This record gives sequence, C-alpha cells and structure tokens, in this order.
Amino acid sequence: MLGNPQSLGSAVVEAFRTHSRGADIQLVVPDDTSPLPAGAVGIDFSDPDAVIRWRGDIFPEGSTPVGVAVINLLPMLDSFQQSGGGDAKASDRLTTWMLNILRSFEAPMRQAASGPGAVFLNVTSLNGRMGFDVAAPVPVVQASSVGMSKTASKEWPGVQVKNLDLAFSLPATAQVEQILVELRAGDSLVEVGVDERGRWRVTGQATNALAQPVAPLPFDQHSVILITGGANGVTAAVAERMAEECQPRLVLVGRSPLPIPEPADSAALVDIGPLRTYLIQSMRSTDPTVKPAAIERRLQRILKDREIAQRLAAIRKAGSEVEYHAVDVRDSVAFGALIESLYAKHGRIDGVIHGAGVVEDRLIRDKSQESFSRVYHTKVHSADVLAQKLDSANVKFFVLFSSVSGRLGTAGQVDYSAANEYLNKLAAHLDHHWPGRVVAINWGPWDGGMVTEELKRLYRKQNVGLIGQVEGADCLMNELRRADDSSPEVLIAAGDAQALENYAGLKI
Repeated sequence: MLGNPQSLGSAVVEAFRTHSRGADIQLVVPDDTSPLPAGAVGIDFSDPDAVIRWRGDIFPEGSTPVGVAVINLLPMLDSFQQSGGGDAKASDRLTTWMLNILRSFEAPMRQAASGPGAVFLNVTSLNGRMGFDVAAPVPVVQASSVGMSKTASKEWPGVQVKNLDLAFSLPATAQVEQILVELRAGDSLVEVGVDERGRWRVTGQATNALAQPVAPLPFDQHSVILITGGANGVTAAVAERMAEECQPRLVLVGRSPLPIPEPADSAALVDIGPLRTYLIQSMRSTDPTVKPAAIERRLQRILKDREIAQRLAAIRKAGSEVEYHAVDVRDSVAFGALIESLYAKHGRIDGVIHGAGVVEDRLIRDKSQESFSRVYHTKVHSADVLAQKLDSANVKFFVLFSSVSGRLGTAGQVDYSAANEYLNKLAAHLDHHWPGRVVAINWGPWDGGMVTEELKRLYRKQNVGLIGQVEGADCLMNELRRADDSSPEVLIAAGDAQALENYAGLKI
C-alpha cells in the first residue's frame, strides 16, 4: 500500500488489519517523511531502481503472486493540495512517482489478475466530484495521476483499475470506509467520486457539434488571437477557418523555423514519389552512404515546410494579418517572454487556442522518463505559463486542446493521458475564476496533424472515425459561439461511443 504519512494511510492499514485477517499489509511513504509513521517503509519513489527493489522484496523474481491490491494515496499528500495548477515541480514529482510505480507493479498485478485478482486504486481529493464541481478548489496537479491510471486500465486486462476521488471535507472514518467499499465493489467503473451527498460517476450528454448556435463569435477583425501548435496540421486549419470568419490578427507559435525558399528543382516536383526519387539521387550524389531514414526526414521536412508556407498564404489571402514565432513552448522562459512581448506590441490578447502537443506512444512498461517528460511538458508546462501570463480579465476565450485519451485513457499514451487530464481540470479551475470562457476540448483523432498514415490504417481496421480538418474547425467555431456554456470540459469525436472505446483500447 502506498500511503499518506499524515494519517489516512495509517488508518487504512488499521482497517485492513481488522477486516482482512491474514493479509500482508505494508504502508509505504516517501523517504523524506519525518517522522516516519510506525511500521512504515520509506522509499524514494523518484528512483526507479529503488521502487523495483522494494517491489522485488514483496514479489521475488519467479514467485507466484497471490491477490494484489495497491492503494495509491500519494496524490493526497499536502504537497499536491495547492489549488489550481502552476506548480511544475510538484507536477513532475507526482508523474515521476506514478510512472515508476506503474512500471514496477505491472507484471505482478497482471499475473495476479489471471488468478486471485488484482486491484489498483488511485485516490485523489479533487473535491469528491472528480473536479467537475468548479465551486470547490481544484488541486489540478493531482489530475495527472488520474489520466495515468486510466491508461493502465486499458493496458492491464483483468486488473481492476479505479480512480476514487474523495471530498476532503469527508470525515477520516468515512474516507477509510469508502476506500474499503471501492476495493470490494467489483464494478467496471474507472472513475468514481464520493462526497457528503453520495457516490458520483461521469456521464455525458450527446449533442451535434456541427449544429451552429445562434450566438456570434467572441472575436472580430480587431482581435488578437494567439494559437500554439504551429502553422501546419490541425491548429493551422483552425487558424485559416478563423481568418475566413472574422479576419482577426493571428499569432501562431510553433517549434519549426519559418521555411526558407525551396530550390527550384525540388519545388517543381509536386507528387511525393518523384520528390523522393529526386532526394535519393541528390543526397546520394554528395554522400553515397546516406541512410534511407535521413532521406525520409528530409522529405518530411520539405512537405511540412510546404504546408506551413501554403497555410500562411491562405490565412493572409482570407484577410487576416498573421505573424509566426518559432518558440518551443516547453521553454517556459522563452514562451513567457513571447507572451509579454505580444502585450507590449499589440496591447491585447483577446483569445487563445493552446493546441501544442507531441506524441511518443509506448506502453507503460516501455515508457522512459525522458520521453514522458517531453510529451507531458509540451502541453502542461506551457498551459501553466499561459494561465500565469495572460490578462485573465480581458481574455474572451481560452481553449485548451485536450484529447479523448485524457477522458478515457488510451493504451500506449500514459504521458498524453496524464497531460490532457491535467488540461481538463485546469480548464475547470480557470473557468470558475476567469470572466471569459475557458474550455478543454477532448478531441477524438483528427485526419491530419499527429495522426500518421500508419495510425489511419489502424483506426480504419478498428472502425474508428476521424475528424476531418474542415469539420473539426467548424466544431471549434461552434464551441466558441457557446460563450454562455457552463461546461469547461467537452468531448468532440467522429462516430459513436463504441468507436471511442475502440480508439481508447487500441493496442500498439
């Protein structure tokens, strides 16, 4: 058992000893806990080798695990209770701990699942209603652990994975009792909340995202709109649509430098086949040992540069002034300085679409900390910078591009699920405090952007619908028209509910 050293962990241990005679129960706390609770073990959860050694002490190599229950109370620690987001160190610490724990315990839990059974219970304090009751403070940092657990539920068949959100106002005895209740529940729910009024689960209300509301868009030709995510793919399609609607000034931010003029020989080759042949001949003429991978990278760079140039030209043709800034949003200092410079230059930022993101899909057992951080920081740390630097009193809308992987969890995307669930709860928190609309859109997969041709083929085999770029941009415009909507988190996807489950459960 992973425990809160302040009281809850010890209380749960005592309850287990009373109700589960014969069970081997261990309370484990961070090794910097002082004083160490009686009978507890201190572990450096940030050290993967230390976590593996501890796991090995419980389940020696080659042993057959009996039933396994892991109760993770780490998100309940005081250091993760700050209302709102913005605590990068706490966020990184919790996700590092979670990743090490999940990787370490996957094998014995999956082995036990085929026999006596296995349960992973992640416990949070997002107000007892999973962060949806925005009238209560939301410690956003905890949300990342929920996204990671949801992914584990997709990757660990047979293991009962559940997120239990407890209202901090519940008496300690009621919190302990509810933990025991959920361990015995045996239901298929992955997300449950409990407060003084009872037990809650997440439900949705289906609407047609393409049905246009009657309200006007919250921007016009005088507005300044900041869009992260670059000048190609999904966010570029959205920028072009905004230019067609109202001709605002658009500020696009991406990692790629502005493309330089393409040589005439390659620029004349429109089709990919002849262009690839040209690059093979051209690059091998100067370096006969050049690798096919290097040729392919050059090809993709040319295609991306072409799309950037074409998108910027289309935006200007539609009537918008557009500027592009090559900034890595993971660099908090550089990104923060850019936002400040935009206020100095334009005097205003009226709306923001935070679409930056990368994916590096790997199963939990294969995910490195370095890869996790790249994916997580691209979305989370940059969102925190925006939340801190924007003039919240005058921003009419702040749209965070989340993903269905945050809402449902997705096999192979433990980092992406963590980041997007963080964005979901950050939107709930900010929307309660900011006068303008703040919303996290949990997108299903788009036809473009980070969805490669290989993924498209996989999606078609699983009957997973893709959102067309035109339709997706129209859906976003309609969402912006819902300025009086009280929902800080929405999900937009092509197809039906079964298609979403197919997507979330895809094996990579």
